[in-house]
Amino acid sequence: TASQQQQQQQQQQQQQRLHCLSISVECGQLNCN
Repeated sequence: TASQQQQQQQQQQQQQRLHCLSISVECGQLNCN
């Protein structure tokens, strides 16, 4: 359903942001939306 797709997209975005933040901390720069 649409609600399930939306939840999956939000979870993916959160995971991507966390991954980006972890990389940014290692590199000493923040380039995450």
